[in-house]
Amino acid sequence: MSKNKLCLVLMCLAWCLAAASCSPPPERQVENTLDARETALNTRDVDAYAALFHPDYQYRSDEVETVTSKISKRFNAYQSIHISTDNRRVTFEQDGNVARVVQQFRLVTVDFDGERKSANGTEHFLLKRQRSLFRSEFLFYEGLGV
Repeated sequence: MSKNKLCLVLMCLAWCLAAASCSPPPERQVENTLDARETALNTRDVDAYAALFHPDYQYRSDEVETVTSKISKRFNAYQSIHISTDNRRVTFEQDGNVARVVQQFRLVTVDFDGERKSANGTEHFLLKRQRSLFRSEFLFYEGLGV
């Protein structure tokens, strides 16, 4: 390998390592996912919401429908959806690769007949770290009803 090619390979490797180390801290990665979930729900953006699910997402044993099809049906049933959350607690497990989230939520929906429904309570779910060459993020893994 020529000296120029070796230098180019080393520079690319250094750049990749630097880019990977620039990922936000795990706490911020979890917050980013949770904020993106609220935005996707409030805008009824099926693709943005479905992108928040880890490839290893744990379905209930009787589920056969995909996340995207379930989300589409749910979002299409409402004229508007609004969720807000607070009192969030995040803890990390499995060497920091799984985040356990417990938070309070308030959900208000309006269907196409104008009927308004609301629910509030406590959510419990897990997010699992998904790593790629240039980034790391936490995605929904278990416990979140689609």
